[in-house]
Amino acid sequence: MYDEVVKTINLTSDEVEILIDALSYRLAQCVSVGEDITVRELLEKIQ
Repeated sequence: MYDEVVKTINLTSDEVEILIDALSYRLAQCVSVGEDITVRELLEKIQ
């Protein structure tokens, strides 16, 4: 159906840790199921 746009970026391990921390904080603040799913999927992809 749709073409998936894929971008890759190089992050240092410190930047990855900051991103994981920010997403984990966001996960704790989620107010909708859709938001929860999106954040969990992002965390799975970067871990």
